[in-house]
Amino acid sequence: MMADPLIFSEVLLDIYNVATPQLSLIDAVVGMEGDGPSRGKPINVGAILASKDGVSLDMVAAQLMAFDSLSIPSNIVAEKFHGKNSPEVTGLDVNEIAVPFKRPGPSLLRMLPAWIVHYAGNLFTVRPEIDWKKCTACGACVNNCPAEAIHMDRGHAVIDDNKCILCYCCRELCPAEAVKSRKSLVARLLSHS
Repeated sequence: MMADPLIFSEVLLDIYNVATPQLSLIDAVVGMEGDGPSRGKPINVGAILASKDGVSLDMVAAQLMAFDSLSIPSNIVAEKFHGKNSPEVTGLDVNEIAVPFKRPGPSLLRMLPAWIVHYAGNLFTVRPEIDWKKCTACGACVNNCPAEAIHMDRGHAVIDDNKCILCYCCRELCPAEAVKSRKSLVARLLSHS
């Protein structure tokens, strides 16, 4: 479980630095504010953002939501590694079209000591699992797992829980829809309450 948003942001920035896209887009026609993705609320913004610099694009997106750019963990980490960033914006003035977003509520996980988060995280888990009846052994999950946590065994994909970072790329990319969610007992009990 990756509870520290700064560490997760460093991982994202590492991936970005290795596979830097030529163009980054943000569809901000309708956004989500508050406690997304399952409890957030849609909010009309009416914008589409584009840049050849994804780091600058994130800074402008924060400004569009009326957030301080450096209140976002990934932007804090980006500034640490890329230096101070004052993106040049063409088109509309971002401040004129900014739509104030509600921030997510406080996360209980961030308020607890790390050892409690680790212990509790092991009790409440939702992990990807391969449905061997559906798996076609195409290798999409193996080839695209950023943590290299998946391998083939006897003609089926297998996920190593010790290496898995819970990004769910395997689930998103599986053409056979063979990746399902495996919930711990506590997660199953809480999801039915």
